[in-house]
Amino acid sequence: MSASFQAITPLDAALVKRRDWLIISLVGSAHACSHFFQLVLPTLYLSLANEYGYDFTQLGLLASVFFLLSSIGQAASGFIVDRVGPSPVLRFGLACFVLSGLLIAASNGYLMLLAAAVVGGIGNSVFHPVDYSILNHRVSAQRLGHGFSAHGLTGNLGWALAPVFMAAFIYLADWRTAAVAASLLVGIVLFLTWLGGDLLAGRNDEESRASARKERADTPPEPAPAAAANDLSRQSVGRTLHTLIMQPALWGAFLFFACNSVSLSAIQNYTIPILGTVYGVDKVLAGSALSGFMITAAVGMVAGGFLVSSTPRTERIIFGTLILAAVCFA
Repeated sequence: MSASFQAITPLDAALVKRRDWLIISLVGSAHACSHFFQLVLPTLYLSLANEYGYDFTQLGLLASVFFLLSSIGQAASGFIVDRVGPSPVLRFGLACFVLSGLLIAASNGYLMLLAAAVVGGIGNSVFHPVDYSILNHRVSAQRLGHGFSAHGLTGNLGWALAPVFMAAFIYLADWRTAAVAASLLVGIVLFLTWLGGDLLAGRNDEESRASARKERADTPPEPAPAAAANDLSRQSVGRTLHTLIMQPALWGAFLFFACNSVSLSAIQNYTIPILGTVYGVDKVLAGSALSGFMITAAVGMVAGGFLVSSTPRTERIIFGTLILAAVCFA
């Protein structure tokens, strides 16, 4: 019997499962660092205001610079990932966070804080292109849904950890120590991704071999020029953009995530003020409502990993749950 038709033994299946969860854990830890570092500067606002006398307009500008560079850099980082691979780009993003935290800790004025926001924003821009590339290419199809749900869950956990982590170190020492501690925490994850570099690089070996066998059996060999023309990593930026723009699925995904981000941002930022000013709800109760939303959203991300594996028509589940959420808010 040829090697291509040999049955997968339980040992092979266990090794693949273990590898998948190691990859998911590494990617999830890095994604948690991304969300964690998004709140490092905001958690230091009061300390920076007391230290330097900055008003909240100046402090808010730091976060604006961070997220502006994150949004601009995401498009560029996708092209870089296609050309050099996700693993080195992931380590670059984590290294930027480490440097940003050290710049905050060593800052002597607004310019150094602004530099820290710039470096942190550049680092933050790489994570979604990198994370999705690794999950799609390295995790087996039967655990891909769990990988995506774990990815979203770890991001929420990063948001939840940052205020508690930073406040604890500010209370025990000072805000500079808190910034160094944030850098050390990300540094540990950076070291783990370096140790697991082989897990994060390349494609899923089993699926790559199966795909190659199928292509050889079903289609004649493609001429080298045509193969190069279909390989986005070998095309110019302009040609790559043209190819991507012509994909309806890409526009659908873009619109979905854009609308989802707008609604989530509105819920996170305005639930407490709206409940307080319009309905007279106590701030503590309004905050509890928002916390309940975020907790159940995290639970839903875990459940989504099982739902996506249970049916091929996941768009119906998404449609139904979004309609239900809209009715509840209304």
